[in-house]
Amino acid sequence: MKRIIIALMAVMITVGLVGIGTYAVFSDTETSLGNTFTAGTLDLKVDDQDDANVVFVTIGPIKPGWSDRYSWILKNVGTIDGQPSLEFSAITNNENDVIEPEVGAAGESGGEPGELGGILRMNIYWRQGGGSWNYISSSTSWGDPILNSVGGKTVGLGLIPGGGRPDIKLPVLGLNDEVEVELRPFWHSPAGSIHNQAQSDSVEFDIIFHLDQS
Repeated sequence: MKRIIIALMAVMITVGLVGIGTYAVFSDTETSLGNTFTAGTLDLKVDDQDDANVVFVTIGPIKPGWSDRYSWILKNVGTIDGQPSLEFSAITNNENDVIEPEVGAAGESGGEPGELGGILRMNIYWRQGGGSWNYISSSTSWGDPILNSVGGKTVGLGLIPGGGRPDIKLPVLGLNDEVEVELRPFWHSPAGSIHNQAQSDSVEFDIIFHLDQS
């Protein structure tokens, strides 16, 4: 009889333990409502225009001693910081025609390409808030040549493979920040030089403005 009572108690304890596992425990639930993920924007304006990301420049007709300035204002109207930069396309150096003064002139090849690109130089500056101009260091003391020939490959504006720059970086722009860029091309005329070989020649290239997430 004693054994039966002990066995029944054991069964009751086991059932009781199983029952404990089915009881509810304290809990609390909070819900975070209205979560939204919004992508930021990166929007470059050039002189307050959206579609002026490529600027076409044609230099000519010009003469020895010529110089000029071309400037643009780059503005970030997006919501995230961006790294602006300038990229120059391939340079087209046109002979156009070999007129009488060019015939026999030093450096005149007698055909395409023209010689003007080897004479012109370009200095590049930037500034913010109307402050002082900052000079972007060039590949030579006379500024970057508009046209170079490196290893038989024509490249422009100091973009020398392995030693030049693929693009020209400017200060990072936050929301509504601006930077003014100025190009200062000039006809490089060392003392005693005669540049008849470049008469009637022309140089064409594109300037591409970038704004990349910084």
